[in-house]
Amino acid sequence: MRKKIVIVGVIILVIGLVLAAGGFSIARTGISIATYSLSPGEGKTVSLRSGISTVSIAYNGSTPPKIVIKGKVVESSSSTKAEAFLINGTSPSVYVEDNSSVPILVDIAVTGISSSIEVAGLMFILGIILFFVGLGITIYGFIRRG
Repeated sequence: MRKKIVIVGVIILVIGLVLAAGGFSIARTGISIATYSLSPGEGKTVSLRSGISTVSIAYNGSTPPKIVIKGKVVESSSSTKAEAFLINGTSPSVYVEDNSSVPILVDIAVTGISSSIEVAGLMFILGIILFFVGLGITIYGFIRRG
């Protein structure tokens, strides 16, 4: 075992953990998730921050809810029981209405794209990379004979 190599590996591993945890913590503050129970004909409006936002809408009904977006839709995507939008605008909002004959649950996740979210993402990725590099160096230090 090479003690100096193990110490360096553990230090890099800890730095990676701190970076990843910090990035995750910062990114989490920029994400808002809410669940709404909508009766037939009932709707909910969610206001967004000015600028670019991502909005994901998941629902449990057999038919998709009526979705009205105020703002420019830059990109959209849909799959089974989910819709996703990239929205840009000065005062954007999303209106979701249950247009079926039974109550539905709607989950709306909103992320405002900002420089802090970008930095947080980079911190998280760099932290994960450093963690695994530190783990590899630590293991190498343990199995290396001196």
